[in-house]
Amino acid sequence: MIFIVKSPPCSWLGEGRKALVVDKAKHKHTFDSPIPSEKKKNQQLTGVFSALHIGLARDACEFHIEGELSKGCTVFRDREKVQWLENSGGKLDAETEINCWGCLEHKEWAKEYVLNGDGTLSPKSVSRLVLGLSKGGDGKLVFVPRDDTRRRLVLGGGEELESYFKELRAEAAAKEAARTAIEAEARAQLTTAWCTEFRENGYGKLESLVPRDLVEAARGEINRQLGVGDKTSDAFKAKTFANHPAIISLVKDSVVPWILSELIGDKPDWFRARLTTGQLALRFPGDMCPPGVKPGPEGEISAAHFDGIRKGWHIDGCPNDFIRGQTDHYGTIHNFDVLIGVLLSDVKKPMSGELVVYPGSHHALAAHFRTQKGALDKLRDKGMDHLPTKETDALFKQPVVHCTGKAGDVFFANYMTAHLIAPNVSPDIRYAVYFRVSGPRFDKTRLAGGGNVGAMLEPWSMWEGLHRRCDGANAAKPSAAVPQAPLTRSKSTSRSRRARWTCSGTSPALTMSTSSGSIRKRSWRRPGRVQRRRRCSNPSNACSRTQSEVSWSMCSPSAKGMPTLRLTG
Repeated sequence: MIFIVKSPPCSWLGEGRKALVVDKAKHKHTFDSPIPSEKKKNQQLTGVFSALHIGLARDACEFHIEGELSKGCTVFRDREKVQWLENSGGKLDAETEINCWGCLEHKEWAKEYVLNGDGTLSPKSVSRLVLGLSKGGDGKLVFVPRDDTRRRLVLGGGEELESYFKELRAEAAAKEAARTAIEAEARAQLTTAWCTEFRENGYGKLESLVPRDLVEAARGEINRQLGVGDKTSDAFKAKTFANHPAIISLVKDSVVPWILSELIGDKPDWFRARLTTGQLALRFPGDMCPPGVKPGPEGEISAAHFDGIRKGWHIDGCPNDFIRGQTDHYGTIHNFDVLIGVLLSDVKKPMSGELVVYPGSHHALAAHFRTQKGALDKLRDKGMDHLPTKETDALFKQPVVHCTGKAGDVFFANYMTAHLIAPNVSPDIRYAVYFRVSGPRFDKTRLAGGGNVGAMLEPWSMWEGLHRRCDGANAAKPSAAVPQAPLTRSKSTSRSRRARWTCSGTSPALTMSTSSGSIRKRSWRRPGRVQRRRRCSNPSNACSRTQSEVSWSMCSPSAKGMPTLRLTG
């Protein structure tokens, strides 16, 4: 049963019907049994707590009623009958807080309530007290005198419920129709031409991919967090990772998982299960602007100022000190397949705090790391300051692109695509949420605790669906991942040893040789069979790599087809 609230109006919650809402989280705790026989045995009992409050009817809890409402019944949170309406400390006094609580060992402790003729809900034993709003105006529930008409809750009956369900059905039908239209539009946008351009540039935009109601719900939740005041504005500049349902719904309840399944592979549910947090990325007016520049319609950013900013590009997952305890994972690179950016506000023109990308940079960076000895070592061990930003104009041949758009637009970018954030000289906050996810091929070939080197050196090696959409029936099935070594440090290996990765088709094998000519496997922790050295029959796989504090010498295949690598210990 859903308890619709007829009065008071609870105007602070905005428009729409109100109802009793229970937090989804169930908090367990232990306490000493008050029963003498159990107390003698020092028996501990387990309580389960969830907060009860007034909220919008769309979030209403569907309670399970056992007994007759008019004569006395137990109001359970759900059919599991683990929690029930419980007054704090068992007190039957005005202002005693009411929540959902239960004891796993003593379900017979559940209290009984009566729905009175005036629509109020009171404990069966004390009809002078009823459920009402706390004085704090925070939506919490307490016992109030039954004659307190300002704070007592008057709950709707069958007529209100039927009207509410009718509204719900109409709203659900409208949302389903809107999502069907959006999915059709997404299918129309995901053309061969779009996919080809995406593969070439390393990024792409699909317009109006997230329904308006999801965008507004997410923006409303972010604004609520801003208003709470327990975080500074700096925490919302890509330093907060939220798992609130309104944030996650941006991707889980939109067609984004379907897009990912088409581009990377597997089913949409694979991605829904892994899209569990969103990075809140707000850019406030004046962010990254030089002194003296005032945000507004007349505000401008000089070419010289932006030139310095654009050369501070990055790729995600590289060790850094941006968020202490979270991003300072020196010795490991946390890469992934795709960066997803959802706009929650319109970004009408450049220099509004928008995402900025270098088209084609994913290819350039992959080539750089394949050919520059030790480049990945430094990046992994010393952090993102060792990205080749000083070589920006030599590496990237195309000018930057400013990712402007409207609320609901979604940007997709390959992990290796270099990007940055523009200054915000506009008068508005730029709202966006970023998600990061990988496909099944990536997960199968990554090592525990580390990234996936193959996906960095061959940026599209995990995107089977994209190749199929670009090349049709002629699409070659992506080869197995480049021989995998973790982007993490391990024990050093003697300098006198030399290692070679050799490939037979798509199956890599590591041959270790020492000065004495004997083959040793024990120095390496990578599982797999050690074979005698032979010529690589698949020289296109430039796959020489070390496992440890060795330099990543991703050489181009030699004339003999044998990429080699010397361990530096």
